[in-house]
Amino acid sequence: MINYDAIFIGWGKASKTLAKQMALARKKVAMIEKDRQMAGGTCINIACIPTKVLATQVEKGATFDEAMAQREVVVKNLNEVNYQNLASDNGVDVIFGNASFQSNKVIIVSSGNNHLVLTAEKIYINTGSEPIWPKIPNIRHCPLVYNSTEIQQLKIQPKKLAIIGAGPIGLEFANIYQKLGTQVTLIERGLQILKHEEPEIRQEVMNLLEQQGVQVLCNTEIIEISEQGNGVQVRAQSPW
Repeated sequence: MINYDAIFIGWGKASKTLAKQMALARKKVAMIEKDRQMAGGTCINIACIPTKVLATQVEKGATFDEAMAQREVVVKNLNEVNYQNLASDNGVDVIFGNASFQSNKVIIVSSGNNHLVLTAEKIYINTGSEPIWPKIPNIRHCPLVYNSTEIQQLKIQPKKLAIIGAGPIGLEFANIYQKLGTQVTLIERGLQILKHEEPEIRQEVMNLLEQQGVQVLCNTEIIEISEQGNGVQVRAQSPW
């Protein structure tokens, strides 16, 4: 059993910052992350920064391949910088594997057939979250349906793209792909886009979407999703 002053489960923004500060204070720290590709946390690897890179690239007139390539370069660089920031610190042990609690102060880290037992007075859980899939028949069984992480990593640009949900994330991808030349349809079951924003903001965004050529379908409920040839068929209903 290896003893630490603190154990962090999940390499998010909060844990990497606190782990570094504790190491600087001469504390012995363990950082546990199940995925090497997530070193540094969500923001730099699959969220804020990668999507902003894509948005910036399309504004500059980049092609799909160029935008995706630049995203990959930025993510790899930031991932490595964040990894080295902790891995090179003598006060931090970076451990990749799945963490589980044996007791309230004992952690087992499993990676394949290897297992480590760690203990600490303080254990911080910073594992983040996973995308919520809407309850639509067949949505999880269709290989051409992507979540917000997978849509950033496509190898081939889709000619047509349906986006379910007109919140900030859905609108961001609608903007990116429409400007890349993909025909985008935005489907929202609510009465309007950006339901938490002020009416003036919603209207301005709607105007921009219309100018870009994005088709917006509000008050529309998706009934079923199914594969059809090389694409996806979306069945929806609306009272209008």
